[in-house]
Amino acid sequence: MIPKEHGAWAVLLAPLLIGASAAGAWHWNVASLMFASLAFFISYVPLQIVLRHYNSVPQGPQRLRAARIWAMLDLTLGGLALAPLFWQGLWLLLPIGAAAMLLFVIHFAWMRRHAKGLASDFIAVAGLALTAPAAYYVVTAQIDQTAILLWLCNVLFFGCSVFYVHMKIKATTLKKSALPWHEKLSLGKLNLLYHFMVLLIVGGFTVMLFTPLLVFLAFIPITMHAIYGTLKLSSNVRFKRLGIILVGHTVIFALLLGLAHARTIDGQERSQKQEKASLATTNVITTPFDLNAQLHAAQPGDTIYVPAGVYEGNFVIDKKLVLLGQGFPVLNGKG
Repeated sequence: MIPKEHGAWAVLLAPLLIGASAAGAWHWNVASLMFASLAFFISYVPLQIVLRHYNSVPQGPQRLRAARIWAMLDLTLGGLALAPLFWQGLWLLLPIGAAAMLLFVIHFAWMRRHAKGLASDFIAVAGLALTAPAAYYVVTAQIDQTAILLWLCNVLFFGCSVFYVHMKIKATTLKKSALPWHEKLSLGKLNLLYHFMVLLIVGGFTVMLFTPLLVFLAFIPITMHAIYGTLKLSSNVRFKRLGIILVGHTVIFALLLGLAHARTIDGQERSQKQEKASLATTNVITTPFDLNAQLHAAQPGDTIYVPAGVYEGNFVIDKKLVLLGQGFPVLNGKG
């Protein structure tokens, strides 16, 4: 009783690895979370069988008994894997898990009334991608803006695959060797619209300095593939080859996101080292955070974390930087 949706495994594990990479450290907490996530994910199939039985879809006695046993075993193993994390006080895993459970219930309820489609797959993606903020949290012990953006970026990215695959499935139902342009555009309009909407959203995050430029670039390969696939659309679809291509896009996406956050972490560490070096080479005790010094030392694309406080002076920013406030700092440029 193992989930047969091969793409779902990627949607579960890739965000988890991306979240851990964005946190900038790898340790046993990530392994514990991965084991727990796999156990809960595998429990999906037997839990569905049990729920169907108690929702007017009777199951055979042997099938129901096996489903109950496997569901209890999977849930128990998942709970045991989380125990060391709760022992460390990482209690915010509970609301993350509650959100995943709520999306599971919504998905089950939707599937009872509707055929498998875009909506059901998107709900599943939203639930599975919660491994990204969860992995980030078990390393940093924080649920902050980065954690939320990690979840959102993963949902948007894997949503691209959902729309693309459903376009391909619809194309196979036409049973035509060649499709005219108007049919290609009719089948691919939602796919193209979604990809362009995603670029607008992520591009907006980049312009507002919520995310580095590399995050935006991570969405370019799959968008280009979506456009090409729509232009070359036919009813002859090799789904195994398509699956391999989408896995390749996932690897590219994960690497670019990991590189983006690695640069952010390196920039933050350089800023901290610069600040410590500045304090170590002077006998004058000043404010613990010199914003002008940080701006001068930062490299293009770095992220500077500005602690709470009031900073006065003439601040000159002549390169692309990300300034993230901690505790609502106030910058007074004095005109």
